[in-house]
Amino acid sequence: MPSVPPPATLWATTPPRRLRRLVFPRPVLYGNRCLGVEAPTGVRAGAPSQPEPSAGATPGHLIPPRRKSRMTHPLGMSLLVGAGGFAGAAARYGLSLMLQRHSVEWPLGTLAANGLGCLAIGLLTGLSACGDPLPPELRLALATGFCGGFTTMSSMIYETAEMIRASEYLHATLYAAGTFLFSMVAFVAGVAAVRALVKMRGGLWS
Repeated sequence: MPSVPPPATLWATTPPRRLRRLVFPRPVLYGNRCLGVEAPTGVRAGAPSQPEPSAGATPGHLIPPRRKSRMTHPLGMSLLVGAGGFAGAAARYGLSLMLQRHSVEWPLGTLAANGLGCLAIGLLTGLSACGDPLPPELRLALATGFCGGFTTMSSMIYETAEMIRASEYLHATLYAAGTFLFSMVAFVAGVAAVRALVKMRGGLWS
């Protein structure tokens, strides 16, 4: 095996860019797991450029690279979002009809739809922060499609404006502020629920 040159000779004869790689070697990644640092080439003959994972490694020790989505065509993604949006809009309309019988002055359907939609977005955000086991196509259909069609900002603004036009300023203020607070609390509760479940079970699907 060739001997390693002395440090003084190495610093004097190595170009700056090459020297930076020797002093600050780049990490070698396998998926999201760091296996070590890249061995500097040329200093030691026969040194492997990347360490290979051990033969007995299990999925618990090494994280495989993230699977790329096969749904990359804009038309296919638009169809997924459209299908999710159709389901979300239909669910919101049914929820509004069901809650309309309990209150005529307050639009409980819109309030409930925005709160439940933010709860669903919070759950999806929590899953994404904890490893995201959902396929990208399903996440697109649920988050952008269903939740986008289920929640409605325009209806909330219209109903608030109608209250102001009827000189119901107190109801308009309570409705607008209540919608914002309820939606924010629902989102935070969704994220916290996923994190608590992962912490309790020790993993997403364990």
